[in-house]
Order: sequence, then C-alpha cells, then structure tokens
Amino acid sequence: MRKHPLLFLLPLAILSLPFLGCGGEAKPKDLPPLYPITVLVEQEGKPVPDASVSLVHADGDAKWSASCRAGADGVAKDFYTNGKYKGVAAGKFKVCVRKIEREAVEKVEIPPEPKDPFERFQWRQKYIDKPPTSQGFDLIEAKYFDPRLTKLEIVVTADGKNDFTIDAGKPVRFIFNQAQLPKGGSAQ
Repeated sequence: MRKHPLLFLLPLAILSLPFLGCGGEAKPKDLPPLYPITVLVEQEGKPVPDASVSLVHADGDAKWSASCRAGADGVAKDFYTNGKYKGVAAGKFKVCVRKIEREAVEKVEIPPEPKDPFERFQWRQKYIDKPPTSQGFDLIEAKYFDPRLTKLEIVVTADGKNDFTIDAGKPVRFIFNQAQLPKGGSAQ
C-alpha cells in the first residue's frame, strides 16, 4: 500500500490549528462595549416590515455606526456595528430608516438622448444596452433616511432596556433615487 507523499504534513497541520485563530480580524482596541437593542419601525402605528435601519452618532461621528434590517414584524434586532460586531455602543444616535419596494415593469420611460458624449455613453448603457426590468420605490420620506435631515433619535444605555419604537411618518411612494429631498438641506 502506497502512502500519499504529503501525508507526513497532516500532524503538523493539526498542531498548528490553535495558532491560526478563528478567522477574521481582531476587534479594534478602541471598540466600546456593545449592547443588544431592538427598534420597532412604524408608519401611522403599523409595523414596517423589512425596513433598513441605520444608527449614526448624533454628534456626526460615524466611527461606531450600526445597522440592521427589520423583520416581517417591523422589529430590527440584529444590529451590527460597522457591519462586523454584534450590538450597538452606548450613546445618542440619529436613526435613519429606509424601505425600498421593487416592482417589475414592462416598459420604462426613456429620457431623451443627451448631447454630451460622456452622458450619452452612460444613457446608452442604462437604457439601451441593459434596459431595466424593475423599478424601485421609496416607501419612507427622504427626511427619515438622510442622516442630515432625520429628527429620529434614540439613546442607547449600558444599564437600560434598549427597546425603542420609532415613527417613520406617513407611507409614501416615490420613484427610487428621486425621493423628494428638501431644497437647501433642511427637513420639510
């Protein structure tokens, strides 16, 4: 019976496993303690399923921002700080909420062909070479998903029960990326 020529490396590989770690990078030394929180997203008292919820420090520092997607019940509970670390740091946060719905379309309204060569190239790629098959709609007003405009805030504490309910205004339906952002950067 012939042995595989690299079989002698198997014990060495097994002995080195504890030194390899569990994959991924180490947590940053300045990462603050993180706490579990829940956020119920509502519009006119009704849960908003599958909304995206982002938390940005109220002082504008995005270093330890967190995000989560709400479930079918409108509750966001699996927040990750910087997309990697489970939980949310203590502090005051602006809450940004967005919900986009996609709908299949048979015909897309094509704008006139631009005169500028670069814009024409982009127009051709978007509308002629690969015409869209669906259209997205924002179901929450822009003033709730833009961190510069949102008035929604929560305070996460180290020793409190961090369960919040936020009201994302009345239901709307704006074409995705054409949401009605207020002129001059102030909330309507």
